[in-house]
Amino acid sequence: MKKSRRIQRPLSQVFTYAVFLCLFSVFYPFYTVNAQQSESPPSAFFANEISFLKKQIATHEHNEAEALQALEAATKALDLSIKKNDTAAQDISRQAIALSGEALSSVQRQKARDITRLKALQEASEWKGADRGFGVTGVIKGEVWKKSKNGSARFDGKSPLREGDTIETGKDGFGEFMLPDYSSVSAGADTTLEILKLDVDKLQSAYKIVKGKLYVLRACLKYALKNQGLCWVTNYRTPNVDIAVRGTEFSLELNSKGTSVT
Repeated sequence: MKKSRRIQRPLSQVFTYAVFLCLFSVFYPFYTVNAQQSESPPSAFFANEISFLKKQIATHEHNEAEALQALEAATKALDLSIKKNDTAAQDISRQAIALSGEALSSVQRQKARDITRLKALQEASEWKGADRGFGVTGVIKGEVWKKSKNGSARFDGKSPLREGDTIETGKDGFGEFMLPDYSSVSAGADTTLEILKLDVDKLQSAYKIVKGKLYVLRACLKYALKNQGLCWVTNYRTPNVDIAVRGTEFSLELNSKGTSVT
């Protein structure tokens, strides 16, 4: 019994540590999404966002190392408890392994997502006219189409999104778009989104959700608190809803008949 108590105490500490890492990796993105905000004009959008994402990735790498340490410690504890035939310690170790594994997977997904976003922004910053307002694709999956004044074509995310463009996703389609009004817009499957306005001089933008589901994260709330002039006035329209916002986070879903919004 004495041996069992000596084993179980450090295993409990490992379990607590793994729980902390798991919760931290889950809730950390919600805390940090607005942690780095710019007070520069919209023309500095790329430099600001690139700097922010580099810091995010460095933090992800630190958290990844911590999660790996927790997973290794829990695995060693399990091996030791098996050798000593301590079933209670084995149960605790297995739970710690599961939680630390989830924490590791979560932070690795976050890092991969931000690396993809960073690469997209770095490439887009070299595009002609990068000092003016246009959207950049951070993530694209499945069937996605872009309609512009030049026609309609399958969209690979390698070209800018400009005023007048329309994005359409198929049944397996998904797109996340970073826009110069400091919003991140995610279009789910079977969604049609029109970019009605991107005016970097008047700090005004407008979008129309023709159908489907849209998740919007507006990162300019801190701008409004510091300097109202730096926060874009943005309008989101559907057939029966018209919303104007300066800073918020929300989701809109338009049913297939275009008659109801949730």
